[in-house]
Amino acid sequence: MTDYEHILVKTDADTVRITMDRPARRNSLSEPHLAELLNAFTEAGAT
Repeated sequence: MTDYEHILVKTDADTVRITMDRPARRNSLSEPHLAELLNAFTEAGAT
């Protein structure tokens, strides 16, 4: 999986956990944050 700036991605066997990680911004959804989420979901779905 890719390294991200605004989210954490952890894989454990068949489970992928995607966690928003921008506490200073209260996890507000900016365009770069949304792009990272989309990429993480796409990668998780392809595995």
